[in-house]
Amino acid sequence: MLQNKLFHEQTENIIKTILPFFIIFSFITTIAGSWVGYLVHHPFNMGDWLINYNAGFVRRGFLGSVIIYLSYLNHLNPGINTFILQIIFYGIFFWYSYKLLKLQPSILPYILLIFSPYIFTFQINDIGGGFRKEIIYFALLSFLVFKSLSKDQEKFKALFYSALLIYPFIILTHEIMAVFLPYILVIFTQKYKLTKTIFLKLILFLSPSILAFIVIIFNYFHNNIDTNAIFVELINLKYPIEKGAIYWLQTNSSFNLNFVLENIHSKTYYLIYSFSLILGVIAFIPISKKLYDIIENKISLTLILISILGSIPLFIIAADWGRFIYIHLVSWFLLSMLNTQNISYKKLFDNLSISTLVILYFSLWHIPHCCTTNLFINENNNVIRNWLLPYMFISKYYSSYHSN
Repeated sequence: MLQNKLFHEQTENIIKTILPFFIIFSFITTIAGSWVGYLVHHPFNMGDWLINYNAGFVRRGFLGSVIIYLSYLNHLNPGINTFILQIIFYGIFFWYSYKLLKLQPSILPYILLIFSPYIFTFQINDIGGGFRKEIIYFALLSFLVFKSLSKDQEKFKALFYSALLIYPFIILTHEIMAVFLPYILVIFTQKYKLTKTIFLKLILFLSPSILAFIVIIFNYFHNNIDTNAIFVELINLKYPIEKGAIYWLQTNSSFNLNFVLENIHSKTYYLIYSFSLILGVIAFIPISKKLYDIIENKISLTLILISILGSIPLFIIAADWGRFIYIHLVSWFLLSMLNTQNISYKKLFDNLSISTLVILYFSLWHIPHCCTTNLFINENNNVIRNWLLPYMFISKYYSSYHSN
């Protein structure tokens, strides 16, 4: 018993020493990756954020319109403003996730999640799939989970209701965020009993989000968008984008469904993403008790199932299956920290075995965001290359720039 306790304390101290350096380095590399997206005028990593209402009301256009407005105010091109916003949202997510981990009596059960290839490093392992608008949702979710643990519960309630009033604008920024709204509600249902008065109050505060989603869905199925006006606006602001997320606004659900079916038939999608999900869930086994405590609440379980089942239409009409799996995994990770009770731990491995397991889990696979058969890391996509690639590209870009 004493030996097990000493082992636990020793391992905890090692993880706590490494953790801030890992988080900081992951964040710095994320900044570098975002800057690469800015430099290349990435059609998705940047383009998705710059969809705006210059061509009339379009889905996903709210934040892009705000960015365009900011560009006229601060005289920075839209790419710079997008880069700044990406770093702010990633920064909030990283900071509050770190603070939540520090609040846990033991972070040893979280070791595979912390050093997984998807919680803090999805955007590093798959630069093309990272830096999308779900990081706004991650920032909000991590912030609310942390604030829910404060002693001032009245202040938290005010923050929570304020978040619900903000959420319609997040849905107008990207409609898939409506699917993950139930996870936000889980925070509340874990803290408070759902009385009739509270239920009616929640319905009232949720109504704008429901309305925003209905407006977007109506617009989605009645889609006749001239995206040229959006492209021209970006050219005028000296940050042109070609095709990418803006171009895809013109597609309809039939086109998207056919695109998904083509990928399923040609790239063994079911196999790749089933393995991704299984490998992702493995890291949650040591904290399964915390997740079980959440789903013991029937309302919380219902909300989680609504979000999971609500993802099915996304898998049908969009090929970014890896992103959708990633969003769910990060959501479960953050929600698990609503409970700060300790988890009993039995010594199954020594430090060398744990280190080996973590290294293998961290370095041998990743979750591809879309359209690939490459799940496991190989000579063309190895962990060292993934982490160095943003810095190498930036160095090469500026060397080329100065030589010209």
